[in-house]
Amino acid sequence: SPHLPPKPVSLCILFSNQSTTYSPSIFKIYYFFTTSSEVTNFPEFVAIGMVDDIQIDYYDSNTKRYLLKQDWMKKVTDDDADYLEEETEKSVGSQLHHKNSTDQAEQFSPFIDEMIHRK
Repeated sequence: SPHLPPKPVSLCILFSNQSTTYSPSIFKIYYFFTTSSEVTNFPEFVAIGMVDDIQIDYYDSNTKRYLLKQDWMKKVTDDDADYLEEETEKSVGSQLHHKNSTDQAEQFSPFIDEMIHRK
């Protein structure tokens, strides 16, 4: 049987960095967003929040659920019954935004490929 070339895969990794100061310490808050298409067994969109080097939350397009990753965050949000639902809605909005951005970038892909292969 003929060997077919692998199908191209799109992967876009976007980083958001926000540093926040709380006296007397400084904490760095990072959010990592990935969008992908046609990757087997991998969500189309993943969002991960980090404080310094500790993961604090997680969302992906397969589960469509915002999850807290630290017990201290669960304790802090116990008094806010709507917190997880609100953060899930925000995450769905981020997913749609990043999907649109990736789709727009893919529209330029043929032009970029053509420019690269002209050399």
